[in-house]
Formats: sequence, structure tokens, C-alpha cells
Amino acid sequence: MDAIPGRIELDIDLLLIPGNADGVWDQFVTIMGRLGYPHLCYRPRAIAASPQEAPTADAECRSNFPAVVLDRLRGRPALLDASPWGNWARGQRGALPFSWIQTAEAAPYLTPDGMGFGQLLAQHGLLAGHVVSLLGVSSRMTGTVALSTGPGTDQRHADALWRQMGTDITRLCDIMHLRIGALPQMTGRSVLTPRQREVVEWAACGKTVAEIAAILGVESTTVEKHLRLAREALGARTTAQAILHAHQRNQIFVTPMGKSATG
Repeated sequence: MDAIPGRIELDIDLLLIPGNADGVWDQFVTIMGRLGYPHLCYRPRAIAASPQEAPTADAECRSNFPAVVLDRLRGRPALLDASPWGNWARGQRGALPFSWIQTAEAAPYLTPDGMGFGQLLAQHGLLAGHVVSLLGVSSRMTGTVALSTGPGTDQRHADALWRQMGTDITRLCDIMHLRIGALPQMTGRSVLTPRQREVVEWAACGKTVAEIAAILGVESTTVEKHLRLAREALGARTTAQAILHAHQRNQIFVTPMGKSATG
């Protein structure tokens, strides 16, 4: 596949257009498919607020793998994290071929529960591709991107693509990661309703339930209900934790879609 002069700049521009995380992901899937990687899996991981904690594992896995693979991944978003590639990506920056898992260099990163992701890909003919570590790209999120060249291809084909375009592909992965980390997602279980977002924002500003109720002109029980629903949507035990999760997922204090920062 021949690289088009100036194409990387055009692709970067495409990733900068969408105003939400889902739109960025859709553009990324289209770009990577054109470059020869039709199947992708992106696993972002938010950095925990406390240095004593590991990076949180609440970010969802985004993928356009075949439906049979997605069915296995559903409910197990950390499968890539536990793989040898994921273990390597926690402390290394760069990219690895799928075939690396069969080398002696992978041995330190092998764990009893870590072979599931590679086995899942192999079962469905996704034998070739590369895994990109996103370590150090963002101060708020780390992550991993698995890029497959699809069924019927081998690692020699993937390696040829990478020699030609690996630097540009890594740049596009980095920009996708930065954009998704900075924009709200518009679909998924953790998306807050406008009223839930409003009460969480006021709580983040230090307002009590009674004060929020007075500001919004509603009963305190109504505020408590929206805070409870927000906690449930975000998988949080407390309102303080809900504020943290909402902030990590860009669900609060963001410019509404279609409006400028100045309104």
C-alpha cells in the first residue's frame, strides 16, 4: 500500500473534527481500515487520583472486531490489559507485532490468566498485526491499541505495512487517544443525563443537596434521586467518587455540543 504524500496531515485533521469521543473513534476506524488495519481494539485506562492505586479499570474497551470476538470481549474489557502486550505496555512505549508473544522476550510478561486475548484472536483468524502502547501520551490516561490486518493475512504482511507507515500510524493512535481523553462520549452506560450532569457539577462546586435544590428550584429529594442515578451510571459508591469518574470521562464542565465556549 502506497502512502499518499501529505495524507497523514489530512488524517490528523479528520481526527480533530468530531466534537465527541464516539465521533473520533469512528474516524479512527475509517482511517485505519484504509491503511490496512480493518480490525481494532482500543483499551484506555484512566490514571487513578491516588498514587497508591493502580490506574482505574473503568474505561470501556472500544473495538470493531468481528461480532463473534466482540461477544467474548463484552463484559471483559480488561482482557487486553492482562495480556502480555498489555503487561508490556504498562512500562514501555512503542509498538510490538502480534508475533512477539511467541518469542523469548515475551516470557517476563506471561501470566496464567494473560493468554485469553491472544487465544481469542487466534481462534478467529486475527493472527497478524501490531499493538501500540500509549504510555506517556497523556498525563490523565494510558492505554493500548491492538491493530489487526484481518483474517487471511500473516505477520510478514503486517510487518511490511508497519515498516512503511508505522511512524504515522503511531502518531494517529496518539492523537486519537488524546482526543478521546479530552472529549465527552455520547453513548454508553456512563453517559449522564443533562439533569444528572447539572447536579454533579453543583456538588463538585461544594454545594449541599439543599443548596442545589434551592438553585434548581426543586425538592431535595429530587436532587438526591439524580445524584443516586448519576452514581449508578458512573459505577460510583459515593458522590465524591461520582465526581471523580465524571471528570475522568469528561461528563462534567464541558461545552454543550454545537455551542462555542462563549455560548
